[in-house]
Amino acid sequence: MKKSSLIIVSFFILIFLCGSGLALEFNGTTYNLTGSPLENVLVNLTIYSFSANGPAYIGSNSTYSNASGGFNLSVSEDAGYMYKPVLTANTTNSFIDYIGQSLPSFPHAEFSGISNVNFYMQPAGTINITVINSTSDLINFSYMVKDTLLGYEIAFGVNNIQTGIVINVPRERNYSIMIYPDSNDPNNFVPISYTWDNFSEASSYNLSDTNLSWYDNSTFTLHKQFNASGSFAWISGYVNYTNVSDEATYAGWDEFTIAAYTLEAGNSIFRSKGALPFNISAWRQGENISDTYGLSDGWFNITLPYIDSETTQYLLFVGVRNDSEYLGGYRNITVSGEQQGFNITLYGLLGDPTNISLSSPGSSDSSNVSTKTHPFRFINSTNSTLSNITAHTKIVVDYSNYGAIEFAFMEDLSSADGVLTVPLLNVTGIKDIDVFTMSYAPTGMSTKDEYELISDSNITLSAFRPGGSGMPGQDTITSSSVNVALYISNSSCDVLVPPSICNLQDSSNMDSFNPLSSVIGGGPISFRMGVGGVFVHYVNVDMFASGPPDALFEENAGVTSSSATFDQALRFGSSGPTIYDYVLISVPYSAAAGVGLDDSKDINISLPALYDEDWNVIWNTSTNGTNGTYLASNYSHYSAYESSWNTLLSSQNCTKGTMDSAELINASNPCYVDTSNNRIWVRLPHFSGTSTSVTGSTVASDSSSSSSSSSSSSSSGSGGGSAESQVMGEYSKVIWDSIDKGIESAVDVTNGEIGISSVHFGVNTKVWGAWLKVAKKESLPSNVVPFRKNVYKNIEITRSTTLKDGVIINPTIDFTVAKSWLAQKGLVKEAMAMFRYIDGAWNKLPTTISEDDETYVHYTATTPGFSYFIIGETEYVAPEEVLVEETTEEVVIEEEPIVEEEVAETSLIWLWILLIAAVVILVGLGIYLAKRKK
Repeated sequence: MKKSSLIIVSFFILIFLCGSGLALEFNGTTYNLTGSPLENVLVNLTIYSFSANGPAYIGSNSTYSNASGGFNLSVSEDAGYMYKPVLTANTTNSFIDYIGQSLPSFPHAEFSGISNVNFYMQPAGTINITVINSTSDLINFSYMVKDTLLGYEIAFGVNNIQTGIVINVPRERNYSIMIYPDSNDPNNFVPISYTWDNFSEASSYNLSDTNLSWYDNSTFTLHKQFNASGSFAWISGYVNYTNVSDEATYAGWDEFTIAAYTLEAGNSIFRSKGALPFNISAWRQGENISDTYGLSDGWFNITLPYIDSETTQYLLFVGVRNDSEYLGGYRNITVSGEQQGFNITLYGLLGDPTNISLSSPGSSDSSNVSTKTHPFRFINSTNSTLSNITAHTKIVVDYSNYGAIEFAFMEDLSSADGVLTVPLLNVTGIKDIDVFTMSYAPTGMSTKDEYELISDSNITLSAFRPGGSGMPGQDTITSSSVNVALYISNSSCDVLVPPSICNLQDSSNMDSFNPLSSVIGGGPISFRMGVGGVFVHYVNVDMFASGPPDALFEENAGVTSSSATFDQALRFGSSGPTIYDYVLISVPYSAAAGVGLDDSKDINISLPALYDEDWNVIWNTSTNGTNGTYLASNYSHYSAYESSWNTLLSSQNCTKGTMDSAELINASNPCYVDTSNNRIWVRLPHFSGTSTSVTGSTVASDSSSSSSSSSSSSSSGSGGGSAESQVMGEYSKVIWDSIDKGIESAVDVTNGEIGISSVHFGVNTKVWGAWLKVAKKESLPSNVVPFRKNVYKNIEITRSTTLKDGVIINPTIDFTVAKSWLAQKGLVKEAMAMFRYIDGAWNKLPTTISEDDETYVHYTATTPGFSYFIIGETEYVAPEEVLVEETTEEVVIEEEPIVEEEVAETSLIWLWILLIAAVVILVGLGIYLAKRKK
């Protein structure tokens, strides 16, 4: 296993110099992608150490591979050193045409254990970067080139390089190029980002009308010249906020600041490193002016730099504070000149108060943006907070309905307390979170709305362990019983029994598995692990994007046609991000007479159920249907391969034969029965929690003909397109295939322990794949303000992303209070109400008493939305006793003199934009604008 110290680190400069000290041997063999030895490969190994001022260059050594591809070199050895290997080859005598895998720097503890590495050289491309000013003179610049999938930097530099820089990279990948001013140079210019994804272009072409940049396909070279002659634009407008309680627009702020983030490739921002300095107006030559913020009226006038010849984009975040109230807003902007009336709408923020620090141009001073940030806490399987976490995270939010766009926060976490914080609006949640760390299996978080985030923002990191299925009641499988292997990835090797030439590392158990030598050698790699008769084969794994993929197995030595074993054999699950092309699952079947599967008859597969990371059913085809579009719209985890999931949800007839090529199974034909080896193969686009249904016929016994049998693990569902699940006294959940406009839907709770007896609501447009859950809460999260009076029940109501506040209409909650509890507390029935938690406060809902039986008092409350609720004591003043005629009218509870939520029906309907970004940014080189001088 790779340790946490193998986290891909950066801030290292490639310089050539020889060091001294104890010798570390580095050896191996170089091959081309077909496996033939490749000679005259330049092997360079550079050494760094850590210092108070960052990484320090120690030395390097280099050699060439011989005619058999072999090489050996020695470099200085120290436990505190980091080692970075780079391999290049020039087989044409004109340009670098082969290169090794792009690698990070490795700590001594890991690198010293590497020996006899087989390096598979890849076709190389070249990136040539130059920068000119307004007079077309070459100027100094700093640069950083990243692999957009791996995220870490391929190359960077901060020294004087007026003649430009030439970088060799693997040709089959895409790159993000960023330039910014040299910290020791007086030439200030705005950081510029450019994405290059066209090494495959068949002909040479110019990238611009000015012919400053072009691609030469004869040498696979991108010549990219940036014109850094910049301009400044005034951007002015107002920040707007409407108080929800009194619908009054107001300002009058104590603090008010805007942070401008460079919008990088894939609509991403690097929040901790990518902000421009505060008060860019100070950069305007010959002008003694500053950015302007009007605290009384919310007006602002700020300077943003831009470059005419390039596309300059920013994401603006405004932080506003008024006493203890914090608001924020986002808006994206493409700057090509001055803009007036650029208004930004403010919303509430999730989380806790904090400051975002911005540097000031030309000084060591800084300015703070007062705001709130929402914490995401990393925990282990026992719910304990993990300390000293180094992880690479991508948090996707869709603020397209709130003044901005869908974008991603890229953060490189190095946290002693295991907490990642980001500023999030409280009117919506997150779309997706991906977490990459070499210490744990890749993981993430699917779509959560703002209420779900308040309830639970923990991210569980699991060590790479196929230890048990992860499903309730399953036994743990020891690591010694799990077999793993690495293979070359191609159509001939991604099969049941790969030829010996495919082996990169022989099969071993998890206790002795150490893939580092194979991984750094590069080339397409497939990763296989299995237990008993079941194995999972990950095709073309990107091992450097994270550790090996996690898999959760159920041990099963074989499978028959009986429903029980079919139901168990193919449940697999993982919550990690996609870091491979697809996955092949293989399970054996018995052909024994009377009990085995008759492979001469039709065999069909389907996925009747999909699970979340906790093995809760999130999709049941018997109630939610088999439409992949509806699945993707509810769960972004599935959106990247919508058509493949659409195929798998429906019954598919399996092809039969001998599985001797990966091309026999594909996205449109995802099932193959290898009749020669008695194995069923299933192809999944991603290794999500699934329950696979296999249907076929039992092999005939000597005295009978074959009979039809099937296996299915789909959960039961009710009629009318809905399914209900309950745990008495804990929760009740209903899933609807669809809900028509104007039709009332309900979740009934059959046990009084929860407090709520039913929830009713309608929708103002037809929705698909909806669910609503009512759950008892023994206690509420620590960040929820305590309720100051008697509490009967704590409840949380959550719902699918399709049931937004703008879609739900006329929601009501029926609840009960035990008369014995009222008597115990000395309360009358009129002294109870329903309260909803929103915007950091408990708001009383309009509540009426509907009936009074021998055991309970029954109430009904109306609510504008769902979140946390309390059935609790309210202020009640008994009316003076007067003689009145008996009446059958129901008693209406007096409202408290506290803020009451308005129940408003709105017509706001929005669509989540389904986009799976391929960019993962690891620890990147910071933008050095904090140290810029004019």
